[in-house]
Amino acid sequence: MIEAQEFQPLSIVKVDDFLKEEYPPTRWLIKNLLRSDGLNLVVGQSGVGKSLICLSIIKSIATGTTWMSDEFVTTPKKVLIVDKENSASDLQNNLRDMNVTGDITIFKSADLFEFVDEKLQPTVSAKKLKRFIEKNNIDVILLDSMIDFYKGSEDSSTDFNFNHQTWKQVFGDRCILTIHHENKQPVKGKRNAKDRARGSSNIVTGK
Repeated sequence: MIEAQEFQPLSIVKVDDFLKEEYPPTRWLIKNLLRSDGLNLVVGQSGVGKSLICLSIIKSIATGTTWMSDEFVTTPKKVLIVDKENSASDLQNNLRDMNVTGDITIFKSADLFEFVDEKLQPTVSAKKLKRFIEKNNIDVILLDSMIDFYKGSEDSSTDFNFNHQTWKQVFGDRCILTIHHENKQPVKGKRNAKDRARGSSNIVTGK
């Protein structure tokens, strides 16, 4: 039985009153595409160039230039790349080929990095990374790919919520740009983002 003291007053308002309230507007790094806070996913099949797309996005963000001509970035931002998907040489070649410049930092030992230990507590490395991000005022973190930093089952909303909260502890309210893979199981009819993305639907909603 739920004890009475556990109940909290409900905040319920009429729609007219709700529409009169003022909330902070959504902040965009790339208008209508990339939010300046929270989890932002690039989802696609394996080998279609998700990593390259993300590098082109962070290049625009780091230099404050337009992306894909019809989108824009307001001001240059500081970026941190944490890449477990690609080898150091592949990442280096991609950065060179795409002439990626700007205020970008590379986490070289990402292949050894874990957010939590076997007791599901933040690792020493995670705590150090958090301090680095805060000290250097990093605005955007690229995680390539999400599953490489994930603990538990992708299909479990509980596991996703745990991972998401862990990332937020390290990155705060900064923009997390990460790569996720499509599922391989065929779905009849037209597939939306939730159908295509592998694992729990919470991954797509970021909640």
